[in-house]
Amino acid sequence: MQHLKYAFYLLLFTHFAQAGVTGTLTGHVVDIKTNEPLIGVNLVIQSTGRGAITDDKGFYVVTNLPAGEYSVEASMIGYQKLIKSKVFILTDLRTKIDFKLSSQVLELKAVEVTA
Repeated sequence: MQHLKYAFYLLLFTHFAQAGVTGTLTGHVVDIKTNEPLIGVNLVIQSTGRGAITDDKGFYVVTNLPAGEYSVEASMIGYQKLIKSKVFILTDLRTKIDFKLSSQVLELKAVEVTA
């Protein structure tokens, strides 16, 4: 019984020791002209190697980010890349950062096909 009591306290202490070190980044990404959600936008938290991709409604979530200041980049083919700096992740809280991306015309070089 005594071992069970110690195991309980150890588990409880480990839980509290882990609390309070990370936060969550969430948001919504839309087209700036139409306000339609953008599916498959890449979001990268610079200098962390972490990121997310927007879902079918344009939402994203990045969990377990260490508290601190970050720059977040949103990019998608056919849209201009947008970087938001001074994004603060706070311990045990959600930080909401939304993006409105502008479309961008992609120019490709001509390809000549011969048979």
